[in-house]
Amino acid sequence: MYLRPPPNRCTTRPGCLSQLAAASGHAQQVGMRVLHASGIQSEAQLPFAGLDQLVMPVLDHADGLPSPQHTALLAVFGMAEEEAPDRFLIALAVLELLADAAERAPLLLVVVDDSQWLDRSTVGVLAFVARRVEHEPIGVIEALRAGSESSLDDAGLTELRLGGLDGAASESLLDTHNRHFAWAAP
Repeated sequence: MYLRPPPNRCTTRPGCLSQLAAASGHAQQVGMRVLHASGIQSEAQLPFAGLDQLVMPVLDHADGLPSPQHTALLAVFGMAEEEAPDRFLIALAVLELLADAAERAPLLLVVVDDSQWLDRSTVGVLAFVARRVEHEPIGVIEALRAGSESSLDDAGLTELRLGGLDGAASESLLDTHNRHFAWAAP
């Protein structure tokens, strides 16, 4: 699933972040392991920069992967002396690595924010994984900014478009998180 505010409605960005935070928090409360990555504009041209954020917490389990997948994944991060590993092997290695991690925890939730800023290599791997986790105890949530295009658009994933908050919902959100805001006197 990926979340997207309506086009030209950047004001809903906090709502999208709140949804991601709520999903992550709930997942952790029920014992799920949560892996995070955030797209960063300055890293959008660095191949697999987003993937690095996402899989580093579970990379110590890569030894259990079949040798070609193991080598391809380590080569992506400069940990093996292979050049330009096959992208299919990389995507397959990530899928297997996440499936192995999901066996160690009750379920696994992958949360990616600002995926419009992820490098194309990472987006390709995430689309591959997201299309294949329906039979695994893995959930994938990706969030895009309003008006952004993504290669996820053609991935056949469920899309949830978030609308703006009405007045009552806005007040509730602010009341719930008021300790995070410093109010200025008018």
